[in-house]
Amino acid sequence: MPLRVMLVDVPEGDRDGLQRALWREAYRLDWLRAADVSVHLADRPADVALVTALDAPVVEEIRAGAPGMPLLQVGEPQAMVAQLQVLFPPEVALSLSGAEVRLDQAVAVRSGERLRLTSNEVRLLTFLAAHPGDVVHEEELLTKVWGYHPRTRSRAVASTVYRLRRKIEVDPAEPRSLLSFYGEGYQLVLGEGQASPTPTVGDVAASRNRFVGRGEQLAGVRGALDDSRVITVVGPGGVGKSRLAQELALCEGERFGGGAWWVDLTDAQGVDDVTLRVGASLGLPLRRERAVSQIEAELRTRGRTLLVLDNCEDAVAAAADVVDAWTRRVGALTVLATSRVPLRIRGERRVVLDPLPVPEVATVAALQASPAVALLRERAAESGALLSLDEPDRAEALRCLAAATDGLPLVIELAASQLGVLPLGEVLANLQTAPLALRSEDRDRPDRHDSLGAALARSWSLLTPEQQELLVHLSVFEGSFTTAAVRAVLPSAAHGLPELVTQSMVQRISMERYRLLRTVQQFVRAQVVPTALREASDAMLAYLLAVEPDRLELQNALAATRWAVSQGRGDAAAAVLLRYEEILKRLGSLAVGTQLARQVLSLPAPISSGAEAQLRALVALAELGAGRVEEAERCLEGVPPSRVPRVVARVEHARALVAGAHGKIPTVALHLAEAVQAAREVDEAFLAVVLADWGNVLANTGRAEEGLQALREAEQVARRRVGNLPYVLHLLGVWYARQGRNDEAKDVFEQGLRAALAEGNHHAAAHLTNALAVQARGRGQLDRAVALYDEAADRFARVGEAAGVAVALVNEGNVEAQRGHPVRARDLLEAGVVAARESGRLGRLSYALGSLGCHHRERGRHAAALACFEEGLELIRSNMEANRALAEMLARRAWLFADMGRHDEARRELAEARAIADRLGFAATSPSVRTMDKAQVALDVAGSDQTR
Repeated sequence: MPLRVMLVDVPEGDRDGLQRALWREAYRLDWLRAADVSVHLADRPADVALVTALDAPVVEEIRAGAPGMPLLQVGEPQAMVAQLQVLFPPEVALSLSGAEVRLDQAVAVRSGERLRLTSNEVRLLTFLAAHPGDVVHEEELLTKVWGYHPRTRSRAVASTVYRLRRKIEVDPAEPRSLLSFYGEGYQLVLGEGQASPTPTVGDVAASRNRFVGRGEQLAGVRGALDDSRVITVVGPGGVGKSRLAQELALCEGERFGGGAWWVDLTDAQGVDDVTLRVGASLGLPLRRERAVSQIEAELRTRGRTLLVLDNCEDAVAAAADVVDAWTRRVGALTVLATSRVPLRIRGERRVVLDPLPVPEVATVAALQASPAVALLRERAAESGALLSLDEPDRAEALRCLAAATDGLPLVIELAASQLGVLPLGEVLANLQTAPLALRSEDRDRPDRHDSLGAALARSWSLLTPEQQELLVHLSVFEGSFTTAAVRAVLPSAAHGLPELVTQSMVQRISMERYRLLRTVQQFVRAQVVPTALREASDAMLAYLLAVEPDRLELQNALAATRWAVSQGRGDAAAAVLLRYEEILKRLGSLAVGTQLARQVLSLPAPISSGAEAQLRALVALAELGAGRVEEAERCLEGVPPSRVPRVVARVEHARALVAGAHGKIPTVALHLAEAVQAAREVDEAFLAVVLADWGNVLANTGRAEEGLQALREAEQVARRRVGNLPYVLHLLGVWYARQGRNDEAKDVFEQGLRAALAEGNHHAAAHLTNALAVQARGRGQLDRAVALYDEAADRFARVGEAAGVAVALVNEGNVEAQRGHPVRARDLLEAGVVAARESGRLGRLSYALGSLGCHHRERGRHAAALACFEEGLELIRSNMEANRALAEMLARRAWLFADMGRHDEARRELAEARAIADRLGFAATSPSVRTMDKAQVALDVAGSDQTR
């Protein structure tokens, strides 16, 4: 087996000499960046690793991923070869048909005569012996044995082969050991008893690039070889079935004494065509009328044999017939088939190959863990484009590019080939707008892989007209769908869904749900007239208005709303959108819903007053979430009056939240009281939200017990109907924390987080993670607090909530200051201020500025601290009534003035802060009062110093 060497982060200047030295020993090389090591080890472990330094951080990762793997520090090329030969002594004896060769002594013994070998002859034999059975191209030999530049033209190989045959062959004119194949290359045939890493016979072509992203699936098919004799790898076009089969045959071919034989059945027609192609692969002259029995007889003589039948879908019935006959009568035969449909014979083991997983978020960890991104980066590097994961501004574009490929290796490779000549953003735009138009520039790529459109056209042609009609109707679903939805859009053909799954045109993603790949959806829509799509879209719209809203149907609901808008059907669009309003909020997709709500409101045809009022409330909530309070107020101005409880509840709740953004607590209470009364009449799910907000307001205005009662009622309502439980538990936990009941608060927050993750409610999960971080900080668990704040910031970023990111970063910065890391604390606080500015939330910005100002004050940077406090005060005074935030900021500035010796100003600020605290009934233990007390102490100390 050739030695596989993994070289990690080797500097460019050291590569050429080291590469030539290792190639001459016939070692197989994997050049890696440190970031790619874990993925590589999972896909294809190496025998030994070469690193730039044995104390480099990546060394621990290698030891964890491959315990026991030897590690060497990169040095002078010949010294590296010597060390590797000590660890892995090379095979020094070759038994050929005409001679015995001792590579270590550079001698060939033929008929008792010892013949000296030149260094080039030894290196050539060493390299070919490491690839027995392979036909190695002359260009590869010139590059890897002679060290010439690629595309160099030379007679060095031919002349060396000519001289070598005179030393190792019985008859150089009729060589049996060192064979040449015109236009292809050279092959070394070892004598009996020689170990071989690849089949001693066979015609499976060697791979030209690294196998990436399918390590788990490859292991699964490997395992199937032990207990199955017919294995069919099935999946949609372009998913990588042929590449997986090729890699398996290359890796496992040595297990088959009769060899591994590759048969391409693309466009095959009938049994005759199949058998003739198999016979040609096995090298058999066949008589058409006896072809099946001739192949059977030949297979009986060859021992254990692997027959790879690639692309069986065009002649699946014929392939199934001959495979069934051969495997029943030849016990040593194993068949590995690739097809878009299974063979459907007894004993067949089906391995379904799904698209590669794509990352959901653009974090470095998610990108590194994504097989789709790993393949994209690998193939892009082959095209000369290096895609770094360390550039935050490009991370999201890279994630979107991987997602736009649907995880199909064919599309990934087509996109990667464009990255060599086009910017990433332009390739992404091309892929999102016209994925079917992507074409390959490779001359040797099969026609079926020349473009995604070509691959899908073959699959489409295999369907019956009834299956095509059903697929057209299914193409209106943007998300996953159930069998009930299928029956709704096309009752007459719903029974055909299982066959479409079998044909690999529909993906089954769970026991109850299915989906179409986006690329398949676009192809299908391009095949039909708009009338068919219009009928299917109308049926989907009616279905979504008839069934209970479900978060798994959200993408379909948005698609139905867009369809209704495009047809000018405002009331139908509003009805679907408002049915999914709560789900939009929970899943952090309110911005998408808001955009559609604006489109509905702008339609020329009027909509009902109730729908208009609710859509305006929805838009107001989105504006409020983006920090645009005045725009939110304008959305609610002129809302048509209504007596419908559902409408009243939505509108009054939105008005309460807008008033809360201004700090108008009494006004908030009035609106929420009306919202609660209206919500009790109609909507249990929404009632939980309104009750929770109502309880929170009561607690903030000194009516703690009434607040707890409302929160507990909200919890009972939420537990009866899944959806808003995480939100309610979050506010209930906050109530417990304010009362000092921290164990109960922690327990409630953890319950809420579990519920949020179970529902896929990332928005609530972010808030609950932040709350648990606050709890950990209060208990003195600072390391855990930092980790939780960091996790909260990531979750807020996932749902696009910049205000939440700001709070998490600021809190993390405050904890880092406690831990004695001032530089890290400053960086986090400044990042929090930036995020708060982006959010437009003035309250969040004033909080971030206040925390950064305190950090500057503690470090003696009084001017910087004063600038932060003054900006924060200006924001609060101009946009809010006198409230808790104003009192806190005044107290902080008073403390700073005391430190600066500006005692009169400090006293004035402190007096104003205490007046606000008295008016609002601050508890003596509240953070604002504690800040006032510290400012007072600073003033008292300054006064006593002046007296002395």
